[in-house]
Amino acid sequence: MADGNTLTVHAIIKPASRRPSITGEGDTVHVAVKSPPIEGRANLEAAALIADAFGVPKSWVELVRGARSRIKQFRIVDPTTAPKGFDPRGSRNA
Repeated sequence: MADGNTLTVHAIIKPASRRPSITGEGDTVHVAVKSPPIEGRANLEAAALIADAFGVPKSWVELVRGARSRIKQFRIVDPTTAPKGFDPRGSRNA
């Protein structure tokens, strides 16, 4: 990962959705993924969508908490953009 500012994002994952999407609501992102919650496939797809939404490479997004839960925390290094509706003021910046 790159050196720099990190942002911890709370995420609510909806696996097995018809179409992938990501929306922000306060300091939380809602991520709909097509992948089923089997063998971490939904987590990988969610991390990729989050990376794209925040304008960083996939390798700069790390699942911190919630590997087997719908509610997760991701750490993002040096985000350049954010999804509409996302407000980082409630997130912990390191």
